[in-house]
Amino acid sequence: MLKLTIILCTIQNLNKLIKKESILISELEQVLGYVEISLITYLNKHYRGGFFVFYVWGDYLIPAIRVSIVTYYEGLELPFECSLYNVNDIKEVLLQYKDKAHFEGITIENVSDKETR
Repeated sequence: MLKLTIILCTIQNLNKLIKKESILISELEQVLGYVEISLITYLNKHYRGGFFVFYVWGDYLIPAIRVSIVTYYEGLELPFECSLYNVNDIKEVLLQYKDKAHFEGITIENVSDKETR
């Protein structure tokens, strides 16, 4: 039986800094690099011999930068169904997030009951 371990975190205050353009992409890279190294150090200390996948993604609708680590099992890299894309530079992910995130929210139009029937 496989035991899947998931660590998921969101750093909400980053959104305020990104929205106001008060933080550079290079600074975001440093923050996420620190988080990754810290989590890897912790896991190596407490889960010797374990294999983990560290990943970051931008959730445009919330908006939030998500950071996660899951235990690695072939074919079960992520706890939900989506494609895992390896990138050499996290800058690609951060720039795309900055451009596409809905920092002002999204508009949902009201539809009358008559229109939905």
